Amino acid sequence: MRKKDNREKQVIEGILDGADVRIDGDRAWDMRVRNPLFYKRVMAGAYCCVRWLQTVGGESLASW
Repeated sequence: MRKKDNREKQVIEGILDGADVRIDGDRAWDMRVRNPLFYKRVMAGAYCCVRWLQTVGGESLASW
């Protein structure tokens, strides 16, 4: 696993930690990741969503 991939995994693990979900954990509600590209794809999708919200939302996002 590349260093950047590891960072992406850490970011996603941090987000999921708030929901008490572990990656490859042994509990029924934990996620199992079998494709190492998962982390890159999730981060790319999150980046696109944030950029889109900034573009269409502009200042209105600050009022949320």
